[in-house]
Amino acid sequence: MLIRFFTLSLTLGSLLSISSSCIPQKKVWALEDGYRVQLDSLAERLVGARSEIAQQELLLAERKGENTALLATQDMFMNRIDALQEEIERLQRQSSNEQTSLSQQIRSRDSLIAARESQLQALRDFWDRQREQLQQIAAILTDSLRSFPTGQVRVDANSAQITIQVAESLLFRPGVTNKIEDKGIPVLAKISGVLGRYPTLSIDVVGNTDNQPQGRRSVDNWDFGALRANTVVRSITRDYGLSTSRVLAGSKGEFAPTASNETEEGRTRNRRIEFIIAPRLDDLLRDSRRLLTR
Repeated sequence: MLIRFFTLSLTLGSLLSISSSCIPQKKVWALEDGYRVQLDSLAERLVGARSEIAQQELLLAERKGENTALLATQDMFMNRIDALQEEIERLQRQSSNEQTSLSQQIRSRDSLIAARESQLQALRDFWDRQREQLQQIAAILTDSLRSFPTGQVRVDANSAQITIQVAESLLFRPGVTNKIEDKGIPVLAKISGVLGRYPTLSIDVVGNTDNQPQGRRSVDNWDFGALRANTVVRSITRDYGLSTSRVLAGSKGEFAPTASNETEEGRTRNRRIEFIIAPRLDDLLRDSRRLLTR
């Protein structure tokens, strides 16, 4: 546009110089006026072009500023992304280490649980053997005492102990505490013979009575039961060789009845000697601890 403006200016100057020599004056003025109009129009357009150029330069500057800000923002986000990536990698390493540590702890715990389960199974097997042995001994005792009258000798067993109940009438005369009846000696002999084969079992001999008072003023039912139990213990240790370390005499007197004391039949059943046979507690504890510590 500037070239065109200068070209018109030169052309106007040339025409004016020519007009002075060979073109009529009116025509020269008319041409001059036409060119002036074009010059004015071009000048206005030049001003507009310059304004537009200024605006474009300003817009370009703004765009450059926006681009700079965008690049700065991009750099900031890239730095943030790098920081996040480093944090992710750090957390992954930490997670891997924690997972490894957790796996080791789980393996250690599994090993400990397996050891405890093994010990628990060993204890179960130990107690199963104890129960089986008691059941076997109970069966042997039942078979050995089968010849005695029903109701005078009874063998019961559970998972912890064997109980033999012997009626008063088979061992003692009424009111007697210091002498075993002859018909009761075979009972003690058979019981002692079986228990002698199992020296690890303890034997508690317990005297029981009904609730009727004894004929002796100085002896109550508890004392009466204890005196009879002592007589039985002396017999099975002295006459049949059972170790005194495994036998204990005791009494429950009238306080552990198996039947009602309101009838003669019930009182007869309550007057009895009981043999309570079980593994020795100290042996059980020792063997149990041994299983738990191996």
